[in-house]
Amino acid sequence: MTGKKVEQEETQSISSSFSGSGSSKSANQRIDSSSYSTSDSPRSTAQFSHGSDKGELAKKETENVNRLRFIVLAILTMVAVGVSVLVYFITKQTGEEEMESQFFSVSSRLVDAFVAIRTERIATLASLAIAAIAHGVDHSRDWPFVSLSFYQQRAYTAKLNSGALQVSIAPFVSNETRSAWEEYIVSDEAEVDWIEQSVAYQEEVGIDPFIKDYGQNFRNDRFHSIKRWYGESIDARAVPLLDKDQAMSYIPFWEMSPFLTYDDVNIDMLHDERGVYGKACIEEGAIIIGNMTQRPSGGIDSDNRITSTFAQLLSIEKGRKVDYEGDPMSHIFIPIFDSFESGRRARALLVGLFNWGILFRGTVPEAAAGIDLVLRNECQQSFTYRLYGEGEVLPVGEGDLHEPAFSEWEVQTPVLMSGETADGTRDGLPFGTSGCDYFMSIYPSQVFVEQYKSPIPAIVVSV
Repeated sequence: MTGKKVEQEETQSISSSFSGSGSSKSANQRIDSSSYSTSDSPRSTAQFSHGSDKGELAKKETENVNRLRFIVLAILTMVAVGVSVLVYFITKQTGEEEMESQFFSVSSRLVDAFVAIRTERIATLASLAIAAIAHGVDHSRDWPFVSLSFYQQRAYTAKLNSGALQVSIAPFVSNETRSAWEEYIVSDEAEVDWIEQSVAYQEEVGIDPFIKDYGQNFRNDRFHSIKRWYGESIDARAVPLLDKDQAMSYIPFWEMSPFLTYDDVNIDMLHDERGVYGKACIEEGAIIIGNMTQRPSGGIDSDNRITSTFAQLLSIEKGRKVDYEGDPMSHIFIPIFDSFESGRRARALLVGLFNWGILFRGTVPEAAAGIDLVLRNECQQSFTYRLYGEGEVLPVGEGDLHEPAFSEWEVQTPVLMSGETADGTRDGLPFGTSGCDYFMSIYPSQVFVEQYKSPIPAIVVSV
């Protein structure tokens, strides 16, 4: 019994010991687990927090880098835009300054050309009037029975240097001398045969192809009446002035260069639009410039007689057939006196016909294309021309037609009828008060401005 009890106690002790060992192990596992749980959790949190801080820092650094890049790009863009704008304005200003300089340079030349109409062109015509005065003084007969020798040759130089299309002499004929005058122009007296000489001369120099028709020769008649034109159609005829039409005086056209037709000889200017200016020239003994004369545009074969005349004269001047474009012509009247002494009296007129556009041809360089000229006079007339390169002057139309955007750029010439013209006398030859005083306004146009607009500024800005 006792041995059995002891054996049972040993067995229980082993079992208890085994059981205690297991419990101890389980407890140790719990403690270890608890220890792991309590000791490892703070370390993990710290590690996570540290990694999160590094990510935030990297993100901020990336944002700073991107921000810096943006700032650099913005600065570069601003610099590029600034440079482009600076180049744009500098280039634009340079173009504007060049345009302004060119415009005022061209304007100065045009003003000089306008002033030269008085100082050079009219003075050249006056020299022909002086030759007529001298010839009259030396001639055996008095005016109106005076004809200038070698008239075509003398007039050629005057036309060339003055720019006149036609130059004529028209004597003052009183009612008392009318019959003797009408017989004189068909006589065999010296220089009266100027018409035959003119026809031969014009054929020799090659201008007769531009002359439409010389008409009916009257030189074999017993006399040739002073006439006037009725109408301007192609069928119009020069009609003799009858007794009932007779006035106290006449100013008939006589010698003329070029000579176009017999029908123009002995036409009394007092019976047409030129009369008021011709009469004023005789009475004042001064140079008179008439109004602007315009007719429908057309060529040599135009149905309008005066249009045809203008086209013939322009063709002769140009050396080839051209049309008259309807732009203004004007007559200038210069007195021819009976002597060079004081108290002299005007006995005839030298009459020049001008085309205004021709007077400005070739006065500006090719770069001056697009300059507008507005010709004005005190007879309330105006006409606009446009100058292009290579001496081309094109009529724009009647009135002031310059572009209003350029009104403030106006350059105005002096008036034309000022001062005196040298004629071999002490005081010179003045301008009269009864004519149409002329002046001119000069403007740029958009065509002119466009020449100085460079594409560089726009290209720089777009780049």
